[in-house]
Amino acid sequence: VMSVFQLQEFWAVKAGDSEEFDHGCLIVGNVDNSNPPINKICVGSLQGVFRMYQPSKPGFRVEDLVLEENLNYPILQLLLGAFIPSTDIFGVAVLHPKKLVVYEIIPQGLKDGRVNYYSMRKAYQHPLGVDGKHFTAYNMTCGSFGGSKGREMFLVQSLDGRIQIFEQSANAFSRQLIDCLIPGPVNYVSKLDAFVTVNHSTQAECYRYQVLASSQSEMNSASALVNQGKDGKSTSNLNSMRSAMVEWSITLGESCRQILHGTFSTSPDTYTRQTVANNCGELLLVCDHSLFLLKAESGGLIQQKRLERGDASCACAYPIVTGDKD
Repeated sequence: VMSVFQLQEFWAVKAGDSEEFDHGCLIVGNVDNSNPPINKICVGSLQGVFRMYQPSKPGFRVEDLVLEENLNYPILQLLLGAFIPSTDIFGVAVLHPKKLVVYEIIPQGLKDGRVNYYSMRKAYQHPLGVDGKHFTAYNMTCGSFGGSKGREMFLVQSLDGRIQIFEQSANAFSRQLIDCLIPGPVNYVSKLDAFVTVNHSTQAECYRYQVLASSQSEMNSASALVNQGKDGKSTSNLNSMRSAMVEWSITLGESCRQILHGTFSTSPDTYTRQTVANNCGELLLVCDHSLFLLKAESGGLIQQKRLERGDASCACAYPIVTGDKD
């Protein structure tokens, strides 16, 4: 952990024996929609085990583990959001290699305001690709794509750079990203209504949702051009197609592990809500050896910082509250 603050451990647990986890397999929030809201910690392992913890005191106790379920498939990533149709309650999205499943966490055995146990109710699921074939998931992101109100949608990216969009319980469309050989991290920027990812050439690229939604023929042409480009042909046409599809791009020169969206360069003393309203925020890209801070709207480089250690795996952004500012 690289931090300028001194930390003191409040609670810790070893989740399972000899199980493996990716950095996207942890979420924190009011996953069971309790009232008043109480945050829980959910983790999912590559061995397919989903666990939910509710710490209440320093140090782990057996009763802190309130739910454990074997989902029988590797859990690649977890997301928490307004995924349940026709309601405003939270759902938990679980990404498996061949399918995306959304669960509702339901408290059971309520007595005197206390919950005896929790259960997972499957709200809906999506087979990825064509009936779960020709598509192996890598990661996903969510958001109110296209300015949708009161609900969140999913973007799932495959191992070969194909993306599939789901509007809650409905399959919207799928596209192939231009000239993508190896998938990278992906993040949704709501104020731009756009996705930012990093390709195999270590270029950060921004795609507008509306451009993706209306670009079926262009994407098919791009895929054909990629195949032709392997023989040294149509390279200029591919570059023209890229410039038409990509909002902006910037070369990083390093593989990227994670993309975070927020406001990182403005100090709390000069930060105002008007400042946020007038810009689209910033992007923090965690790479193998450096941190890159970019303007979300244009991709312009604000700052680059070399990491003291070249083995950073993930990062976490959180709001700073100073008086009436956050």
